[in-house]
Amino acid sequence: MSLTRWELLLSFCKKGCKSGLLAGVLWGLLFLFFTSPLIWEAEAYEETGNHHHIQETLHSRAHGEGRFDLIGNIKQQIVPTVLGCTLLGGAFGIIISLFLGLGFSFGFFTRNFFESPIRSATLTGLISFLIFHGIPSVSNPPELPGVIGSEESFTSRQYWWIQSIVCSIMGVLIYLIISSKESGRIVKVFGLLLGIFIALLPFLSGTGAEAVNSVVPPELRSRFVYYSLTINFIFWLCLTIQFFLRLAKDKTIDSYQILNEEIVIQ
Repeated sequence: MSLTRWELLLSFCKKGCKSGLLAGVLWGLLFLFFTSPLIWEAEAYEETGNHHHIQETLHSRAHGEGRFDLIGNIKQQIVPTVLGCTLLGGAFGIIISLFLGLGFSFGFFTRNFFESPIRSATLTGLISFLIFHGIPSVSNPPELPGVIGSEESFTSRQYWWIQSIVCSIMGVLIYLIISSKESGRIVKVFGLLLGIFIALLPFLSGTGAEAVNSVVPPELRSRFVYYSLTINFIFWLCLTIQFFLRLAKDKTIDSYQILNEEIVIQ
């Protein structure tokens, strides 16, 4: 049985989509129970702007008497939050599977890369996290409601986020292109340094100004950044581990051979 390159990509995409959807469910639940309460608490700070008043609000919330009822908010937001994260997870799964599928079919990734699923999944998950969340958060960390000036700088921060992702992806691609062939160690090191330089180009043009004036306590903002980044990393790790284990389970990756422009399953 023979598969064309497009059929190979379709097989990768199916595995990536399934892995992304399942990882997205976990992603949404973690966001709902860990970061959403921090957002609701920050919104309460934003509306009141008074520490004493906020304590009364949180106390009434805990007893189910306040406007911001924790249990009620969770019940109200569970469907849109989990559904949105699930769909986004499926999209991310397709993107990462396309990247790996194209890289494998064009010879940028060898079969040896897929022989250690846990190691390769951890590396892929870490790089994906850094591209989409880690590196952009250096300049634009996740923000809670109540930060003064955040709405005015939203457009510039989004532009910098997109610019950072594009440069990071280009850096990875350039490294793969330079180091994929039978190149020496010096060439591979040069490709790595060049890729890192390209990924960091947005920082050379300046980072977006972070709004620091906020009615929200710094401790709450720090917890939100920590929880958000940790949950995002867990999502990527869950997605990539599932994907590589699916590839290892059917064992077809071990039988792929590139012959002209076809992939032949022996």
